Amino acid sequence: MSFFRRSVAMIACVGSLAVTATVDAQTFVELSRRLPSDANAVIVVNATAMYDSPLGKKENWREKFADAAESSPLMLPPSTERAVLAAELDIASLRPEWESAVMTLSVDPTLQQVAERHHGMVDNIGNVAAVWLPADVCVVKFGPKLFSMLTNANRQEATRWIKEATDAKEEPLSAYLEHSVSYADTAGTQMILAVDLAGALRTDAIRAQVAESKILDPLDEAATAKLFDGLQGVKFGVIVTDKLNGKLQFDFEGDASALAPVAKPLILAIVGSAGAMLDEFSDWKAEAKGTSLSLEGELTPTGLRRIFSLLSIDASVIRGSDPVVAAQTLPVAPPKKTPPQTPEEIAAKASLRYFKAVDKYIEDSKNLNRAGSLQQAALWLENFARRIDNLSTRNVDPDLVKFGAYVSQTFRYVVDQAYGIEDKIAQSEQPEQAMTYETGYIPTFRTVNWGGYFMRQYAPYYKATYNAQADRETAQKNADATYAMMQEAQKTMAELQKNTETVRKNLTEKFKLTF
Repeated sequence: MSFFRRSVAMIACVGSLAVTATVDAQTFVELSRRLPSDANAVIVVNATAMYDSPLGKKENWREKFADAAESSPLMLPPSTERAVLAAELDIASLRPEWESAVMTLSVDPTLQQVAERHHGMVDNIGNVAAVWLPADVCVVKFGPKLFSMLTNANRQEATRWIKEATDAKEEPLSAYLEHSVSYADTAGTQMILAVDLAGALRTDAIRAQVAESKILDPLDEAATAKLFDGLQGVKFGVIVTDKLNGKLQFDFEGDASALAPVAKPLILAIVGSAGAMLDEFSDWKAEAKGTSLSLEGELTPTGLRRIFSLLSIDASVIRGSDPVVAAQTLPVAPPKKTPPQTPEEIAAKASLRYFKAVDKYIEDSKNLNRAGSLQQAALWLENFARRIDNLSTRNVDPDLVKFGAYVSQTFRYVVDQAYGIEDKIAQSEQPEQAMTYETGYIPTFRTVNWGGYFMRQYAPYYKATYNAQADRETAQKNADATYAMMQEAQKTMAELQKNTETVRKNLTEKFKLTF
C-alpha cells in the first residue's frame, strides 16, 4: 500500500526594521508568515498553554523540558512561549529538505550570546543581523524575544528567505497549512502537526491502490478514487487538559461520509502501512463526516513524542548562555559566587544531557520492539535516528558521540530491513498464472430464427485452471521472510539495549554521575 504510505505522511529579523505587531500580540498565523512559504509541513506549539495546563502543572513540564529539552516532544528553548516550525518534506520518504522555525521567548538573548554558546559566526544579511551555526543553520532575530532559524541553508537561500520574511506582504503558507495553523488561535489547540498533500499523489497510482484495497471493496471504486484524488492534507491536533487528547484527521476536497462504514480499518491500514502506528490508535474512535476522515482519543506521552518527531530541527540552540537565561527566568536574587567549571565538569554535564536524550529514544524503541510489527513502527525509528543525528555534541564525550551514531545507524538498519521485506513481498505478489486453458461453446436459452427454422443459440466460454499450490508456497515464503526479518530486527534491538547498559555503566564510573 505504497499510496497510503505516501499519503500519511503525508505532517527574520530586524534591529531597525519595523514590526507590524508587537511580539505579544502576534497570532500563530502571523508568526507562520515568517517561515518560507514553500513549506508543505508545519508544527504549531503553544508552549505556555501546555505548561499551564492541569497536566503540565501536575508533571512540572516547564522545568522538566528545560532540564532535558533534547528529549522533549520538540527540541525548543526552555523559555519558548509560542512556536511554529515548518519543513519541505519529500512525501515519498518523509525526509525534510530543510526545516525552519519561528518562536517567541520569555527571555531575550542577543545573537552574539547565541553565537558564543555554539561557536557560531555573526553575519549581516541585507542589513539584518544573523548568526551561522555549525551544519549550515542560520539564526536571525525579528525583534525583541522574536527569533527564527533555517536549516540546510546557504547564504543565497538565507538572503531570499529573510527578504521574503521581512517583506510587507509577508507571503503566507499554503491555504491548507495556514488554515491548520489557525486552529491554535481559534480553537485553542496547543499542538498541531499538518502536512499539505494537495497534488502530491498521482491519479493513476491512486486508482490502482484503491482497486487493490480489500478494505475499500464495499465502496464504489470510481467514487472512492476520485475522493482520494482530492486529498488536501493530514493533520494531528493535541489538546492538553488533565490528560493528552489527540485527533488525527484526513481532509478531502469532496464529501468523505461514504467512508463511514470502513472508517476505522481504513485509517489503521493507512497509518500501519506508513509505519506510523501508535498502540493507542486501536482504542480511538473513528468518524467520516463532511470532508474529513478522523480518529480521536486519549494520547500517551510516548505517542506524543513519536508524532512530533516528524521534524527534527533543534531550535533549543536559541537560548544564549545559561547564566543569561537563568537570570531572566528565575526570580531576582543576589548572585552566588561559584567557582568556574572545570573542563571535566563541563564534559560531564554535556554528556549527561546527550545520553538522556539518546536513552529516551532507546526507551521508546523498546515499545516498538514489542509492537505487532516493526514495519508499522518504521517511521518512528527513522525519525528517532534523525533526531539523534541533530543533537548537539558540543563538549560531549567523544566515545558517547560514537555511541549516538551507532544508535541512529541501528535504527536505520531496522528500518531498511522492514521496508526491504515489504518491497520484496510486493514484487512477489504477481497476478495468478494460469496452468491450463479450455475454450468451447455452451447452449443458451435463446433461439435464432433462420428462415422459419428455430435454432438454439450458443455462446463461447473460457476456463482457466490456476496453480493454487504455487500461490500457497509464495504466501508461505513471504510469511517466513517476514518472520525472519522480525527475529533479526528484535535481535538487533536487544543487542542495542544491552550495549546501552554497558555505556551507561562506563559513563557513570567515568564522570561519577548517575547516567
